[in-house]
Amino acid sequence: MIMLLIGLINGILSILIFKRKSSQEVGCGIYLFASSITSISIVILFSLKFWFLMYSYRDVFGKRIILFSNCMIIEPLLKLLLYIDNWLNGCVASERAFSVFKGISFSKSKSRTMAKWIISSVVIINIILLCPQIFYLNLFDDLKEERTWCVVLYSSLLNTYSSSIVFFHFFAPFLLNLFSAIFIIIGTARQRFLMKTEHRFTNHFKSKLKQHKHLLISPIILVILSLPRLIISYTLNCKKSSEYFWLFLFGYFISFMPSVLMCFVFVLPSVTYKKEFQQVLLCIQQHFSLIKIYFIRQ
Repeated sequence: MIMLLIGLINGILSILIFKRKSSQEVGCGIYLFASSITSISIVILFSLKFWFLMYSYRDVFGKRIILFSNCMIIEPLLKLLLYIDNWLNGCVASERAFSVFKGISFSKSKSRTMAKWIISSVVIINIILLCPQIFYLNLFDDLKEERTWCVVLYSSLLNTYSSSIVFFHFFAPFLLNLFSAIFIIIGTARQRFLMKTEHRFTNHFKSKLKQHKHLLISPIILVILSLPRLIISYTLNCKKSSEYFWLFLFGYFISFMPSVLMCFVFVLPSVTYKKEFQQVLLCIQQHFSLIKIYFIRQ
């Protein structure tokens, strides 16, 4: 419940911040706006999944429908949104690196147009890549343990495909984030060095590293938090999940923290978005003041 509340507040604030026209001057803002929507959706779906899981252990009316919905709808959607969110974060980093590469010739209008096309492509491609796994989802009744599992039954070839996709969706966006951050630091340091040749390149590099260190820290934190989900996806089986249920649940819970804390990851480290955040808080405060005045007059 606490995670849902924090996630909803974080998601709503993120949407309000990145919905602003000033936040969408370049493609980064559009990517982050889309990521805000996926993040709040992930939090809601995860909360539903959690409560469905709790109800699956009880003898309640419509238990089979709950299990079916969790297996066939919530789980695939959750996985899809997580993949999309990872790639959107990677797109943000790539956009920043590309702007450094282009320098003064960087076009904001083209960046916005490209962002919309890329977001659509990311969604479509991820849906296509996930389809083979969705088609083989089934409910399996375990008579021995008297419970029902959501399992995927497919050939060894599709099993390899599924494992590869999980691995790819996990590490590719992370590497994209990491290499983009390194490129930004080196690129901006080089630009600074060309302008001020009296200082050594290493001095400029250290300065830019200090300035942009959050670009390196953020993807590392995100990958550490998401790591339990990757480990679970490769090690989980029916027997182990039964024995170490709460351990897996805790690891699964931790892996969703990036979606819950998006505002802290992308807004607070950025000077530009922090100003937008302050403006949003000011607008909210003004709205509450108006509502308060209205009720007082009534």
